[in-house]
Amino acid sequence: MKRRIYTNEFNVSMGDVAYLPLVSGLLRAHAETIPEIKQNYEFMPFIYRMDLPQEILSKYTEKPDVAAFSSVSWNEQLNYAVAREVKRRWPDCLVVFGGPNVPMPPQDDVVKWMGENQFIDVAVRSEGEDAFADILLRYLDGLDFRDIPDVVCRAGDEISFCDKPRPFRRNLSELPSPYLEGLYDYLLDGRKWQAIIETNRGCIGEGAKIITRSGSRKIEDIKSGDVVLGWDEMRGVRAWNTVASAVCNGTKDVLRITIG
Repeated sequence: MKRRIYTNEFNVSMGDVAYLPLVSGLLRAHAETIPEIKQNYEFMPFIYRMDLPQEILSKYTEKPDVAAFSSVSWNEQLNYAVAREVKRRWPDCLVVFGGPNVPMPPQDDVVKWMGENQFIDVAVRSEGEDAFADILLRYLDGLDFRDIPDVVCRAGDEISFCDKPRPFRRNLSELPSPYLEGLYDYLLDGRKWQAIIETNRGCIGEGAKIITRSGSRKIEDIKSGDVVLGWDEMRGVRAWNTVASAVCNGTKDVLRITIG
């Protein structure tokens, strides 16, 4: 019997119009290019609508072997609530977290986060496609994920890091498209959808102004240790925070796409 994978990507809907789950689609499209994964795993229907935890958990119609969560600012607490209950109901299910709300170095922050969220088994701190596929392949043989690049995991009572960097994918054409692979076809039943087209990776473009203690500065001038004004979602207020690390992915081409 194939192992069942549930992907959870709770996006904010625009009225009755939901977003197609791009991250979940990308993870699946890439993973299924690998024969060992295709032969041994079954991806269950996407779970993508924000809802009450009990309603989301009702989508788990079969016992899960892997539950993957895409964690961003608007769904972080919902992810925790669902993942915690998944682990309670099915203790052997591998719970994997990824996305921008997985803490980056320093390692003390990651250790604290894993300690506060005991239901998380593995977390990815980089692009997800290759790391997630590596996790699935390793899970076929056991639970040792310690040497997978950019992954943090539990190793007994310890939290293990692999700080070996994984090359950043600059050519997104190397990755299969969930749209072209037909992964969303079963959802296209006449309803309206929001569809995201990814042309580059990174949330804020060059030249964006960031408020710091010493005034506004361009984002490319922000360094580790700078104190910047951001949103504290736990308290629901703006607050000053220290930049833990800054990553520059280089120059990007900007494409203007016109439809219709």
